[in-house]
Amino acid sequence: VFTPYFDWYDRDAPPGQPNLGNNAFRIRPDYWFDASIPLTLRSPQWHARELNRMVDAGIDVVLPDYWGGDQRRLPGACFWSNLSLEMMASALDFSGRGLRVGMFYDTNTLEAYTDLATNVSWPKVNLGSPAGIDQFYATIRDFYSRIPPRRWARIDGRAIVWLYQSNNPANVTGSKKAFDEARRRFAREFGGVGLYFIGNTGWKGSDRQLLVDMTYAWGAACKSTGLIDAYDVVS
Repeated sequence: VFTPYFDWYDRDAPPGQPNLGNNAFRIRPDYWFDASIPLTLRSPQWHARELNRMVDAGIDVVLPDYWGGDQRRLPGACFWSNLSLEMMASALDFSGRGLRVGMFYDTNTLEAYTDLATNVSWPKVNLGSPAGIDQFYATIRDFYSRIPPRRWARIDGRAIVWLYQSNNPANVTGSKKAFDEARRRFAREFGGVGLYFIGNTGWKGSDRQLLVDMTYAWGAACKSTGLIDAYDVVS
């Protein structure tokens, strides 16, 4: 059983801090009832409680929603996302018994972006370009470099990359090299370990062949009878 992990919350985030300085990230009523553990992604104890709750619920694999990416396009994104992931990794030393970790690649980091402070806009990341190929892999590398390999969730021995929407980046049909390069570079940098990609059916190359190893659909379990049969995994 897999679950995404939206670990973005920081009760003490200063107003204006990128991605964290607003009520959507600072207020969650559930946590007013347990003031002994602060509501903040900066706290290993908070992550430990969340991981232990997952174990108690029968979860096998946690997929932290990762926003690592190009600092130029997303000022501050790497800071809070990487910090949270590092605090979660430290919590694994004393919590989440048996829980394994896979990557939820939030492809919003590949979407077009406008910096509201400077009014500078950046286009969608082109996964067929050299820069897009580099960014696609760098995000995967940055995630797994922060998680101990002994806690990686694997399918067929390969580390899991669960992709969000395929319509966020540009040139998905020309992105086969991005996937091939990610697999090649990861194996080179992480002791020969391969990558196992899971994504929706929009992740197809120019030949209309799937670029991912397994497919899924958001909310398929709530749809009409028969839809679930079209996918390997539903969420």
